[in-house]
Amino acid sequence: KDLDANLSINMPMAQQLVSVIAQTQGYSAEDAEKSAEQQIKGLAAMGEMFRLTKVNGQDIVSALHYSQGDMSVNGDKIPLDQFIQQYIPLLQGEEAQ
Repeated sequence: KDLDANLSINMPMAQQLVSVIAQTQGYSAEDAEKSAEQQIKGLAAMGEMFRLTKVNGQDIVSALHYSQGDMSVNGDKIPLDQFIQQYIPLLQGEEAQ
C-alpha cells in the first residue's frame, strides 16, 4: 500500500571504500584515490541526470515515496505509470530493451 525509501551515501566514505578496493587490486594509493573520486563523482552526476538522486552537501541522497497510486521521487510527483516506464527498464538493465 505505502512505500517510503530513503538512501544516503556519504561521498567521502564511498570514495575511501572504492579506493581501498582498487588498492587491493594492485593500483597505487594515489591512482586508486584519483580513480575513486572520479567514479563517485560520476555516480552522483548520473543519478542527478536520471533524476534519481541529488547531492546534499557531501551525500548522494534519494527519496522515493509511494502511497495510494501517487509517486514522488526526491519531492517531484510523477504518475505511477510514467515512473514504471521511465525507471523500471533502468533497474532491469538491457534485458528490458
